[in-house]
Amino acid sequence: MADKPSWREIDARRDRGGSGGSRREEKPSARGMRVSKADLDKLFSSGKLGELVRKTEEEKKIASDSESSLIAQVKKALRIEDAREFLKEARRILDACEKMPSDMEFLERALEIDHRPTVARILERIAELLAGGRKPYMARVLKVRCQTLPMKFQDERVEELCARILEIL
Repeated sequence: MADKPSWREIDARRDRGGSGGSRREEKPSARGMRVSKADLDKLFSSGKLGELVRKTEEEKKIASDSESSLIAQVKKALRIEDAREFLKEARRILDACEKMPSDMEFLERALEIDHRPTVARILERIAELLAGGRKPYMARVLKVRCQTLPMKFQDERVEELCARILEIL
């Protein structure tokens, strides 16, 4: 026990990086990739970041105050955890607005509304967004809903829209 290091010495060595044991070299992975300051400086100076930001802003462009209000209402509705309360609020929002929101989570959750014309409008908007390259919020859930909605409503339009969405997925 003469040359055994104390816990304090072991911790100090570990903090300095000299643990004595071999550590595996960290490889960048898809989950936790480390970015150096030089890489960030290169990204900012290349001008590509500005293009990306402009593209994102154009996709989420707010054209008017009423549209901004719609976005706020949708975000507020998404915080409602109770399914019945959410559906009631979603129906109120969708009935009050002329333009359908583009939030996929909201639209997918609102598919449980028991009003065929509203569901048809939602399906039209989802099909439009998917055709434009948007990704579904929960693809499997959307797929199951598109398989069951035609049976629930027994409507040609709903069946056609669900088939179109399933083709895209």
